[in-house]
Amino acid sequence: MKVYPDANIYITYLLGQKGEAQADLFFKQGVGCRFSIVASKTVFAEIAQRCGGQGVILFQDTVDNFKKAGKLEIWNLTAEDTREATTLNIEAGLRFGHNDMEHALIARKSGALLVTNDRKLARHLNEKFKQGVVGLEEFVESEP
Repeated sequence: MKVYPDANIYITYLLGQKGEAQADLFFKQGVGCRFSIVASKTVFAEIAQRCGGQGVILFQDTVDNFKKAGKLEIWNLTAEDTREATTLNIEAGLRFGHNDMEHALIARKSGALLVTNDRKLARHLNEKFKQGVVGLEEFVESEP
């Protein structure tokens, strides 16, 4: 199974925010062979912006663990993908960030399940695009 964690999952984990224990369990389940991770430069940039230098170092450790386990796929957006994300964001009434639409596109195109802490985003994507999107808590508590 491939999973695309929204940047908010990493940020919760790296900054020790509410839900950190679930995010920690999420990453342990992945390294422990439950799933592989799809990531992108969009996620990397969002983490660098929100978490600062120390957060980036911790993030790199997490990414390295998935790399060592052969469970990391880096996805690069095309110019067409970026335009499509802009269109999706406009169609959503600009209720979500452009990055959220890029995350959704990457997950869909890579065949990954999008995992997010943003329930409104998950609901919107599941209703509008019938996309596989699930909340962190639901994912962690589901059977492997």
